[in-house]
Amino acid sequence: MKRPYDAGVDGREHSKKPPVFISKAQREKIPILLPAKTPSSDHHPSSHDHRDYDRERERDSECARRLEKLAERKKEKEMESIKEQYLGSRKPKKRVIKPGAKFRFSFDWENTEDTSRDTNFLYQNPHEARLLFGRGFRAGVVRR
Repeated sequence: MKRPYDAGVDGREHSKKPPVFISKAQREKIPILLPAKTPSSDHHPSSHDHRDYDRERERDSECARRLEKLAERKKEKEMESIKEQYLGSRKPKKRVIKPGAKFRFSFDWENTEDTSRDTNFLYQNPHEARLLFGRGFRAGVVRR
């Protein structure tokens, strides 16, 4: 696209007015009338402000991730409850015993059938070694 010769860099045409001369007194009054533009933290943020901004942004993103995970877990639990409702819960299968083995004596047993720890005194009170006999281990001194 061709621009006219008197068009500015940004494509707008400059006004055809000639430059206006401003006296020294008028130039001194202009800063008084206009609000003072001092370099402040609003215009030039320091590295401290950048760190605070980064921390806040990171905190916000962490919070958003946490909320996403929470929503995802909630949705998974909901799906599990729906599956359980329609398909039923999984129950552990009972061990199938053959009719011939039902009456035969079995030398093997499961850990759930083991009652020896409940009834036998030796399992309830295991033997303690009497180390350092005569050196203060048991002779009225409290064990550590």
